[in-house]
Amino acid sequence: MIRKPAFIVAAVATAAAAALAVPAVASAATVQPVQPLAFSCSSSLGTAHVYSADWLKIHTQHSLSSAVVGQIPRGAAFCILRNAVYQDGHYWQYGYGYNGSTKVTGWAVTDYFIYP
Repeated sequence: MIRKPAFIVAAVATAAAAALAVPAVASAATVQPVQPLAFSCSSSLGTAHVYSADWLKIHTQHSLSSAVVGQIPRGAAFCILRNAVYQDGHYWQYGYGYNGSTKVTGWAVTDYFIYP
């Protein structure tokens, strides 16, 4: 029996392993939603969460024609401070939520709320 030098056997084994190896696939980057600021609602009637498309407008009055004081993002908590009022074909609730670290207080249409 003829013996082959060890370096030839090792080179052939390495080449065979490289040919059979599955190339590593870089994992696709996942986009994480922005997490709303966590806070507790004190002295409130309850909490709702925004489930609108992107942002919920907060108004100065319970009317679609009133000025918008700010917006809170989808998923954010909204602390309810007053009972609902019906106007302009919608129920409105007065309260506050956060856009980042900015507190936004006013009236919001309840069509875009989900209640826990």
